[in-house]
Amino acid sequence: VQDTHDLFSAVETLSHMRPLKGEKIMIMSNGAAPAALAIDALWLRNGKLSELTEETCSGLAKLLPASVEANNPLDLRDDATPEHYCQALSCMLDDSNIDTLLIIHAPSAAAPATECAQAIIQQLKQHPRGKRLTILTNWCGEHSSIEARRLFSDAAIPTYRTPEGAI
Repeated sequence: VQDTHDLFSAVETLSHMRPLKGEKIMIMSNGAAPAALAIDALWLRNGKLSELTEETCSGLAKLLPASVEANNPLDLRDDATPEHYCQALSCMLDDSNIDTLLIIHAPSAAAPATECAQAIIQQLKQHPRGKRLTILTNWCGEHSSIEARRLFSDAAIPTYRTPEGAI
């Protein structure tokens, strides 16, 4: 721990995170910039990205807008709705190549922070792997995401203020 931010991130992680079952992480975001920050932090720590299975890529292609490519990171674009998040999440929860899933949300009118968090929490509760997969969340935005981060914390899902903090 190098500073107070690291200390609080460590407490969040130790309080809620499930033990890691592997090293491969999948990053899903509604923006390229936060995902890029997460990847930069991952590379600095010699982290590994998950490779999506063909089934996951095919499922994502059917669910998401044509402008969204099934890659890691998965950039849902800034107009992603809570439904887009949940549809993509459903496909990724079925992918055995994913050990950890980092879900990033940047402030957006299309996917309000609290409503998007509620939908994701519900989706995780309903899916059998949602209870076993290591899930990390980063809800960016100081004031707009306070309630969403509280909801994740109450649901015992680690949540961080920055993509780098989550990594």
